[in-house]
Amino acid sequence: MKGVQMHIHLLATLFAATLLGTSCVMLDLGAADEGGDECMIDFSVTRQGSSTSDTVYLAMNRVTDAIRYLYRINGSQIYDMSTGEAAPDTLTAIYGNYMMMAYSCDLDSFDLSGQSDYLSDESSTLRDFTATVKDMEDSEIEELREGSLVNFNSSYRYLSTAGGLYCTSSRNEVSSSASNVYTFDLQPQFLTVTFNLDLQTESGVSIDNVVAEISGVPASVKLLSGETSIDDLGKVLFRMQKSGSVYTATLRVLGLYYSDSYAYYSGPGILRLTVTASSSTKTRILHPAINISQTISDALLMQKVQSADGYMIIKTSATLDVPGTLIIGADTFAQNSGTEGVAEWFDSDDYVDVVVE
Repeated sequence: MKGVQMHIHLLATLFAATLLGTSCVMLDLGAADEGGDECMIDFSVTRQGSSTSDTVYLAMNRVTDAIRYLYRINGSQIYDMSTGEAAPDTLTAIYGNYMMMAYSCDLDSFDLSGQSDYLSDESSTLRDFTATVKDMEDSEIEELREGSLVNFNSSYRYLSTAGGLYCTSSRNEVSSSASNVYTFDLQPQFLTVTFNLDLQTESGVSIDNVVAEISGVPASVKLLSGETSIDDLGKVLFRMQKSGSVYTATLRVLGLYYSDSYAYYSGPGILRLTVTASSSTKTRILHPAINISQTISDALLMQKVQSADGYMIIKTSATLDVPGTLIIGADTFAQNSGTEGVAEWFDSDDYVDVVVE
């Protein structure tokens, strides 16, 4: 079909079960017919954690040639993606060694690519399957920025906060002497990161709203390897809330890159704030920023992918405590004040950039 030799005869019935908080998808298959060069196969796919999507994909690529299979499971429905139609009741596969991959993602947050080429182009493989975070909607950007037109790190586009993305892969054999039962335990392909910020005011000043953006967020990831690229980065815009003595926010990203120099105010690893603060008679919008590359580096969030140029996450959760304290002073609101009214985040050699509208 479309230049690719497809050998799909039957496809499994599906049932979904929940066990100890884990989503579970099973393809329950019967015995193969005797003789021939193919046999029935059986899959069990579990998904750890939570996901906003009910869609699971199963892909198989025989190592020695272009024999391949690709299925999409939506709830109780199973589709053969080579035809776009519902599949029959059971599944068989040609004997051989296969690279197999199961994955699931929140399609409201991600665009998937590589699947169409996989079914039509023999040179395309599972290595080409990519999930790309969708851009943040303009209306959402405008709502968060509350009319502010300042756009720092303008070379980076605004990305949506990543939804659930889970994947796992293994190399398996389909043969007449094997059980041909394959189990996949989907693992998170995203990092849940919490930012904590100590933001204080002097007497007579109150904070109305805090919005932050972090740059150096990967925009896409290769599903098979988990690889992201420094050449495909964006920034995420998010609201911070007061919690006890700090402002905090938690978001999902595909990783977090940082700058080589801690003196940069643009590029990856820059935390930029939009702080709306008020006195009794005036409201100001301030844009303090800090390069938190050292904090990101110390957290050991990512590592280089072997035999590749990109990096992959090695943690699925982290808390980044932004060091120091940002103080918004009363001078910000004084008539004819020549000072920005924002104290340094640090007392010594740390780098801070402040812009006042």
